[in-house]
Amino acid sequence: MTEANKEKRKAPPVPALPEETIATSEVVLVLGGPVRVRGLLLRDRLDLAISKGFNRVAIMLASCVVDEDGEPLYSAGEWERFGGLDQKRFDIAMDLWTKAQDLSGLTPPVEGKAKPKN
Repeated sequence: MTEANKEKRKAPPVPALPEETIATSEVVLVLGGPVRVRGLLLRDRLDLAISKGFNRVAIMLASCVVDEDGEPLYSAGEWERFGGLDQKRFDIAMDLWTKAQDLSGLTPPVEGKAKPKN
């Protein structure tokens, strides 16, 4: 064994995706219980980067809003229908999308506030 092999660097552990449970009364009523919103995975971030138009919202919701087992709550097409049904569902979808953006580091920093370092 060479000296270089003895001092081989170990990779640091990969941090967990940021996530938050959303359990507002409207979310619980409309979606049947609390939901988890998590940050984007690399593949999801790439999918989002190449998608166009308003479908980006549905793609992000499908990637980031998950059930208790970590499985997507709805597909992008289902989120499209959900958000189009009425104002209440639209507002819930937009709130969840905003949270997903925050957790994924895609929200522009607010003026006067420093962007957190990862």
